Formats: sequence, C-alpha cells, structure tokens
Amino acid sequence: MITLPQPMKLDEYIEYATANTGYEYLSNENYTSNGIEWNEAISLNHSEQGTVKLNQRTFIVEDKAYVFTYGAIPDNYDSSLGDYKKITESVIVEQ
Repeated sequence: MITLPQPMKLDEYIEYATANTGYEYLSNENYTSNGIEWNEAISLNHSEQGTVKLNQRTFIVEDKAYVFTYGAIPDNYDSSLGDYKKITESVIVEQ
C-alpha cells in the first residue's frame, strides 16, 4: 500500500508511477472487478541479470494505492499467472 502525496485518479497515478521505471511496457489497461477500478500494467524489466516479465495490478481507495505484483522470467511467466489472477480477482473493498 502506498499513501499518495495528493489525491489522484487511477490514470494519474499510473502515469506518475510508470513514467521513469525504464521498463518496456507491453500493455497498460484499466478494467473493473468486484466493483473496483483496476489498472493492469504488463512490462519487461531488463537488467544485467536477465529479463523479468512483470504484471502489476493497482487500485486506489481513500488516497492509497494498492499494488499487486507478479514477476517471472518470460519463459515461466504463464506457469503461475492463473494463481496471481485468482488472488487479485478475490479482492473486495469494504467501505
């Protein structure tokens, strides 16, 4: 959980958070699940140690960003992606 420095809409936060990562973004899309507006950003993070494929799913509630991250080497990315999706799709916000 990240407390935002100021109130932001989801798109504003995602633009701010992804602006200087150096990652190669493959997709960046908003969607709704369980009444929550989410963003899913999929990227490749290249480093000297190799490449990691990241899936980051983010939503904002009361000026706090909640970020779920799944990462794997590209060849193994799909192997546990289903478990990650089940976890994020089970999130419910009680207000």
